[in-house]
Amino acid sequence: MGIVKLLTCLLGLFLAVASTDNQRDSTSLNTSRSVRLSTPEPAQTILDENSIKNTIGVITLNDKQESDSKDIVQIYNQDGGLWYEFSFDDDSDRKFDGSNLDFRPFAFHQDYYLIVLKCVGADASRYEVIVNESTGLRKYVRKNDRTFMFQTWEDHILHHLPFVGFDQSTNPLRIAPTLRGRRVRVPKDTDLFFEPVKIKGNWLRVSWDLSESGGVKVAGPKVRYGWIRWKENNTIIIEFFYFA
Repeated sequence: MGIVKLLTCLLGLFLAVASTDNQRDSTSLNTSRSVRLSTPEPAQTILDENSIKNTIGVITLNDKQESDSKDIVQIYNQDGGLWYEFSFDDDSDRKFDGSNLDFRPFAFHQDYYLIVLKCVGADASRYEVIVNESTGLRKYVRKNDRTFMFQTWEDHILHHLPFVGFDQSTNPLRIAPTLRGRRVRVPKDTDLFFEPVKIKGNWLRVSWDLSESGGVKVAGPKVRYGWIRWKENNTIIIEFFYFA
């Protein structure tokens, strides 16, 4: 009789352990599936501020008309309702105060009247823009709003940036816009400023002035030129310097 009780206890213990393992496996499977289903693949234009895939250019302040710090920046929802408005004017009752935490554009500086929004589309009356580079939140600006202007990425680089930066170890200066082009040597340990000059496809021609190279003596012309890649696989690989 004692043997029967012992076998019965062992069988009960075995079944309990097996049931626990099955529950654990089921819980693990459901959790894993839940994670996959609740984590959608991010759009290409979000989570990476250097990605320009699915964009057509940028929206920035209109530099073709006389600037006015009292101009009101207005951004709209899809239904036409006002989403956010602010002024660069310190005396305005709508002065920018950073209270809208969803406003995280590609580039912004209150003191220098800088705002750059990636543009992902347009219709007859509006531009669709990304207002938050972390979440990919999209809103709209009106085409007839003279505060703004549209620029292609190429126009923006050539006409809005006084200088650019780049990694010379992975993106060296070359004499021609091709990876087979001979590398261009520049003085080491000097503070040179590379000015955008011309764009050809993925390549950007830049100039630099050797007279600004900290007293390094060089032979030949002071202003030199070379080519670097400004994008690769729809990703910007240079630094944008908006202020000289």
